[in-house]
Amino acid sequence: MHTSLNPSDRSLESILQLLREQVTKDSDISPYLAAIQSLNGTKPGEKYKDLNLIVKKLVASNNQSDTTSTEVPAAMAPLVQLLVAKEVKSFEVVRDALKSEDKTILNHALNTNWFFDASNSHVDIDYFVTNIMPYVSERTRFRIIKNLSKSLIREPIKAENFFTKFTELYGINEAMPLLPACSDDFIFNEILKHKIEFIPRKLLALYKNHPKVVIRYLNLGNKKNESNKKEREIHSISLYEYRHFLPHLIRHNVRDFIELYDQYASKNLGSTLSALLLKNATDEIIKNPLTYLGLLSLKAVCKKLTLEQIEEMYANLLPEKDNQFDFGNMLRYLKYYPKVKRLDLMQRLYKEKYSRDLISGIYNINSTDLDLVYNMISPELFEELFTKALPTKVGHFSVDKFIAYLHLFPREKAISILLEKFESFYGENLLSNIKRIESESLLKLLPSDVRAVQAKRLVDLYLNNDDNQYYKWCCFLPPNESFAIFKEAIAKTSSDIQRYEYIKKMLYSCSIYESTEGLLNVLSYYNTRHKNERIEVLSLVLLYISENLNLKALEKSHWQILREIMQRAHTKNDLFKMSANQIGPFFGGAVYHLLIQFKRENEEMMPEDEKIFLDKILDMAVDYNIESSDSKWIFIPPCASVQRYCFDRLLKLTVVKYPKEHTIWQSKAGFNRKVKVLTDILNAFNRCNGAIEKFNKASKDAASHIENIKIKDYSWVVELIEELNESSSLSISQRREISHALKRIDSGLSFSVRHVQHPNIASISDVKSGAAWIKLKKDQDDVLANWTEYLTACREKLKFNTKRGALAARRFLLSILWCKDLPIKFVERCLLEVTEVGSIKVLSILLDGESFSKLATLFAPQNSSVDSLGDDARVYYTTVQSILPAMNFTNPPVPFDVITLFCQGDYTKLAIQAFSHASQRVSRAKIMEFANDIIKKPVSVKKHGIKLIFQVANAKELRKFVEKTWRIETHVSIREIMAQNIQKNLQDNPNEDNWNLIKLCIDGMTVKDEVPLTVLSFLSSLKSKHFCDYLTRLLNKIEELSTKGLDETTTSKLISKAFESITSHQIKFFSEDKIMEYLEKYFFDAKSSKVHSAARHFALMVFNRHFSEHKNA
Repeated sequence: MHTSLNPSDRSLESILQLLREQVTKDSDISPYLAAIQSLNGTKPGEKYKDLNLIVKKLVASNNQSDTTSTEVPAAMAPLVQLLVAKEVKSFEVVRDALKSEDKTILNHALNTNWFFDASNSHVDIDYFVTNIMPYVSERTRFRIIKNLSKSLIREPIKAENFFTKFTELYGINEAMPLLPACSDDFIFNEILKHKIEFIPRKLLALYKNHPKVVIRYLNLGNKKNESNKKEREIHSISLYEYRHFLPHLIRHNVRDFIELYDQYASKNLGSTLSALLLKNATDEIIKNPLTYLGLLSLKAVCKKLTLEQIEEMYANLLPEKDNQFDFGNMLRYLKYYPKVKRLDLMQRLYKEKYSRDLISGIYNINSTDLDLVYNMISPELFEELFTKALPTKVGHFSVDKFIAYLHLFPREKAISILLEKFESFYGENLLSNIKRIESESLLKLLPSDVRAVQAKRLVDLYLNNDDNQYYKWCCFLPPNESFAIFKEAIAKTSSDIQRYEYIKKMLYSCSIYESTEGLLNVLSYYNTRHKNERIEVLSLVLLYISENLNLKALEKSHWQILREIMQRAHTKNDLFKMSANQIGPFFGGAVYHLLIQFKRENEEMMPEDEKIFLDKILDMAVDYNIESSDSKWIFIPPCASVQRYCFDRLLKLTVVKYPKEHTIWQSKAGFNRKVKVLTDILNAFNRCNGAIEKFNKASKDAASHIENIKIKDYSWVVELIEELNESSSLSISQRREISHALKRIDSGLSFSVRHVQHPNIASISDVKSGAAWIKLKKDQDDVLANWTEYLTACREKLKFNTKRGALAARRFLLSILWCKDLPIKFVERCLLEVTEVGSIKVLSILLDGESFSKLATLFAPQNSSVDSLGDDARVYYTTVQSILPAMNFTNPPVPFDVITLFCQGDYTKLAIQAFSHASQRVSRAKIMEFANDIIKKPVSVKKHGIKLIFQVANAKELRKFVEKTWRIETHVSIREIMAQNIQKNLQDNPNEDNWNLIKLCIDGMTVKDEVPLTVLSFLSSLKSKHFCDYLTRLLNKIEELSTKGLDETTTSKLISKAFESITSHQIKFFSEDKIMEYLEKYFFDAKSSKVHSAARHFALMVFNRHFSEHKNA
């Protein structure tokens, strides 16, 4: 790409003009892209085939290294040379290819399996450390180690040599992939040496080849294991972290699993793992069921065992002493044993174990267990157990609790048992104490005459004392007495909500006494005196009636009043403000009264006034379904014939009342209303036909079968479906809901689930879903014909940079790289529209690194500050802003010197990520050269140079750098970043070299180093044999600085932070003498309350660990 431009003319317009000229001249924008285009074929497969033919010719020729022939484009020569080398097994060429920064070449080299074969003499630690590893990038180094971990799997000695050396050079984390290739003893020794802790996923991978090592590792968390006590003193783990891993031991190491599982409480295993444990430990489960039933579900165990085995297991569940026998728990263990045999088994085994009868041997029974035995025993035996469940002291007796256990008895029998057993057990009448009768459950259970007397006692008790309690117990007076009290209270209040509360209590009184006459009086009273209450009050009243009273038991007189109430709400448009839960039951109740209660199947059998009532109910229902935000199309779910009749009437009435010309459908809101109505109706069709099918299935008389209701019989519904199917305003979710409902109805109508959309939108969706990539493979011509839409889609996805969308777009673009014409069209359009968001990222993927670098150089800022006043300032800055992250996509990576062009002033922040990404893709030598260059720049850039040096420098280089920089550097940010990296090195790789860096860092601290000292005072992440020395050295330095001018507040803060950050896992690094030294100095003789508090925290952890160890000893 030609990039010469007058430095004095670097305006955005001049750059765009240059790019237009490049495209117009059809010059080589990218040599590598041109090389791909020169290969024969239109599809990627055809071009790869042509490339392979070239490789085969070179392999067959005498001079295999000659890639200068006219058949091999110069830009592709390195790739061809490598492909030839792979065929002829040229070791040196593959070795050099591993040092390449070109991802394509690198991937081919790393996939050369014979190169990494452990039987080769060059697969040797000395050779790799000398000739390969120093010259490859960080990312490549990691991938080489991964390859070696696979190839050395049967060469443990070699693997151990590689692991040891790589740990020394690059740290334990980078060497970890090699550990599974080593021998068992070596692996475990390294675990102890480096205090390695595996994540469960990695532990599972290790378990496949080294199960014994994994079991030894897990036992580092087994505090009951005396045989590995010394190992646990060196390194201990939390077994709880592996609670989801432990079940993997079941298949082949069930005994170890049982021993380790016993260390913590866990949830039940899943069905598969339960089956494995049952298969491998059936006898153990039967003998020691209590150990396993916390792990396995009782259902899974009983399903596996025979009845005889269940009985044997049950016998082993019985406690040693009969006074430990818990009737309820022991009964629950028989949940999956035949119901009719449960009590017999319990009685037989109980007598065998304790030599006495079960019932007589039960001293007491937990009252909550009464429900469990109700259906298993005779009523007489239940009453005996009921007595045993009574608490010893009458003060502990709960009326409500024991009434609940009698819910399966008839009402009269329940109150009889309660009163008789109470008096027999406690020697007094339950009703004698007024506090005991303060129970709604008890008052409801009592006969009406007794209830009235007891309620009067409570009312008198709270009269003029507590209004809430007074009105609460008034409800239990007979309705004719309670109504007068509530009406008087209503007359005195101005709050409509309070009026509702009193009306609700009146209704409650009716339900308690099951008084239809009382209910009629309440409805008449409301309709006369409260007809103008707010709709919210009416809604609450209707909801309460529907939830607490039996609407099916209402008589004609009740419905006449309810009809007036509902019609009034309809007339005032209040009906539409109610929810379907509030108004729906009254629609259904009215229909039930008019049709089902009198065994009428349709209106022909009804008197005229009732026909009018039914018509009015259906009329209101249609209005409600169309005009409210809720709907109620189905009234009577249990009765299929009446349900069908009403639904049919509603559908026919709807089109009469609301034809398509009606104004309600015309507005924008009208469209949403159509969607709602259609969705509701389709769901109603399904419910109605479901009820019909259920009825027909249950009916033995075919003549009585009911025909399903069909959509095609209602033309307006069919037209609505067709109209919405053609609409572009429906969302995908709405389309799916309608389509799904239609399929369930099986109406023969179809509804598209695809959005009616512009082709461009479809392309965006295709790219994100991966369909575009598949289409490219199957129908490349279609993609080429619509390439502008696909380009727009890719730019759109790269613009928003969402994880799924951006990855899919990148995959698609990399695929078209080997297509004919497509990549050229994409590149040229993006160059012409380079300022369009997403264009730069497309170019970074399709252009080679060198070509993209030339493009990026054109936009390198000339001033350190963003020009916010220029005509194209915003467009220019946005373009620059997209260039830097786009550099992450280039192959090979953009050179550091190009990134440096952007590393100034306001643009520095944008360049940092590009630095970091590129540093993972180039060799150590290049990074060191670049890092040494940028540490001479301002602090904002220098910090990142220091990070890079810590990332790649070897021990000798790093020590030299730290010694020099720590001595002369004074800027607080630089010293902070160095302290962070020095500490991180010790954390990741706790060797002597990194320990010496920490000592150098601490020893070089001054009174101005509060910030870096604070960094070093956070100790929680350190796990090293140097930990105690680290803390001692740090505390001594802080104390020393306090004598040289470090103020007392800062000194206290630093010391307290150090102690507060220590974790319980780190206590093991301290000797008893050192612990006592710390406590004497910082706890007993603390110079500030803050230090004393922190030392107290340390002391508590020490003693907790001490007592924990003795407890488990």
